[in-house]
Amino acid sequence: MINKYWKEELNKNNEPLYTLYLYTLYFELFENKEELIRFSKDKDGDYVYSSELLGIEHDYLDCYGEDSIGEVKKYCEEMIEEYYEDKINYYETLLKLFKEE
Repeated sequence: MINKYWKEELNKNNEPLYTLYLYTLYFELFENKEELIRFSKDKDGDYVYSSELLGIEHDYLDCYGEDSIGEVKKYCEEMIEEYYEDKINYYETLLKLFKEE
């Protein structure tokens, strides 16, 4: 089973994100569930995210002007898609180089 979904939860620690809700994107492949990215707003209203997959512990999303949570979710999904596409290109290049004589 392949499933991608967002989960909205209360930000219990309220640090360093400062807002009430935390949004997390999960990806399930068969029986493995992986957290891909999570975001919230900081005290200044900027979107802050973290992603183990992307190697980001705490950074700002570059999606200025995005007003709705739905738009920010879409932006995050596009970041994940770009990451996977870059990985695919990297390994295709490695395979091509490996096969060369």
